[in-house]
This record gives sequence, structure tokens and C-alpha cells, in this order.
Amino acid sequence: MIKSEAKKPKTIKDFFNTSKFPGKRAIYKGAMSNLEIALVADGVKASGAQAGGDLLYRKMEGAGIDRALNKIKALCTDPNGGCVFWNAGAQPPELLANGEVVMATGWNGRFFNAQMEGTPLVQVWDAQILDYEYFALVKDGPGYADGSAMKVLAEMTSTEGLAGSAKYIAYAPWRKSSIAIMEAGEPWFKDGKTNMVPHMPTAPSNLKSHILMNPDFWADNQDEINEKWEAMKAGL
Repeated sequence: MIKSEAKKPKTIKDFFNTSKFPGKRAIYKGAMSNLEIALVADGVKASGAQAGGDLLYRKMEGAGIDRALNKIKALCTDPNGGCVFWNAGAQPPELLANGEVVMATGWNGRFFNAQMEGTPLVQVWDAQILDYEYFALVKDGPGYADGSAMKVLAEMTSTEGLAGSAKYIAYAPWRKSSIAIMEAGEPWFKDGKTNMVPHMPTAPSNLKSHILMNPDFWADNQDEINEKWEAMKAGL
């Protein structure tokens, strides 16, 4: 995400290109997601959903962790760059709007909300990271025996149900069929005038270069990585 201007970055490599785009960057305070984009910017292909993005995460193992950390460190210590670490979703659009940074990573829904409020921001989808959450049905819990709980989950994850949530925020449905419903019903946003498919992370045009978050990798490696990450930050 950048503040709108005549010369706009187009790829994740541009995020790290301080000679072409001088100025500070806002990045998340933790290592997760920063290491992924750093490796892609350093030449590793964003492997998307293929094998859960295993190619990228295999590259991140061992020396790849230090490679990614060094890429971030170089950005943060560059006299033409620098890093501002954010920890709340509202911060990246605010940092862009007040001119404290020229680019920022962040949650697309927050950027969309800022755009709807008139902030001149443009989202760049190259090497976007898709993360996801789960619904769980507790065996023998309320509504389990009569199937009513499953009916609720089925409705919440239905094509129509997932598409409906995009009337209110730009977080994307996972079902391709939901995107088709939105396309057919544009303008889809609650204001009756904003097309929502271009703002969806799972829209085909925004999926050309993406990373599917690998929770297993982070569950297995987060302690080691976080220790190195905090040491890197302390040395800036």
C-alpha cells in the first residue's frame, strides 16, 4: 500500500527499492509476513497455493531466515529508507495519510476503509499474503446432535454468505463462486456505487503473485525466528 502519487510501485521489489522510492516504510512489528515478503523481494518466487507455498517456506529454512532478516535490516538502516514498526491495524493507513511513511504493509480491509473515507491510497497486490481462519464444530456441543450447528456453519460458509460479507468490508471470500456472485451484482458495496471485486484479495486479477501463509512452518519455527528478529530490531 502506498500514498497515491504519479510514480507508483508495482512489485514487492519496489517496496525495498529506496533509490527509486525514497522514504520510510511501515512494517509489522513481528517477523511473520515480513520474512515472506523479504525473500520474494530478494528473488524467491511467490509460490502461492501450490503445495501450501512450500517452495517459499523451504527457501526460508536455515540460511533463508538470515537472508530475509538481512533484507529487512538493510531496508531499515538505509539512509534513503528506514522502518516504522506498527502493531495495530489502524496505524498503516494513518502513517501513510500523515506522510510519516511512503509505503506500508497492512491489512487490506483497513486500507479499503481509509480509501472509502477519502484517503488517497493505492493497494499493490504483488506478493500479497493470504491468511485464513477456521470454524470449528465441537463434538456433542450445543446444536451438534440435531444438526443445527452444522446448518449455521454451512450458511456462514456458503457461496452467498461469504459474498454477502463483502458488502461491508474488503476481506475476501475463499469461494470462487462468491466472486462470481459479486461480479454479477456490482456495484456490490453497501454504498451502492463501489465495485468490490477489484478490492478482493482472492479476485483473479489480484492472485497473480501471492503467498499462502503456512501456519505449520511458523508453529515449528517461530521461537527461533522471533529470537533472531528481536535481536535484529534491537541492533537497528
